[in-house]
Amino acid sequence: MVKLSHAHYDLPEEVGGADSAETNFDILYCFQEMLKGFSVRYRFGVITADRADERFADHRVQLQYAFTIFE
Repeated sequence: MVKLSHAHYDLPEEVGGADSAETNFDILYCFQEMLKGFSVRYRFGVITADRADERFADHRVQLQYAFTIFE
């Protein structure tokens, strides 16, 4: 699965936050059969904020395993 997402955060000044935005590109692979419930996600994100010095790229690999305790 491939996903593109965007979020904008409008934070009030009284909490000390600057407005920011994040655009993410995700590639997700879900295993089947013996590894069912296990998935790997690669995320590339670009994060920006009101201040010019707050812009960076983020690379992440996320592992997830969903299992059932009671059936």
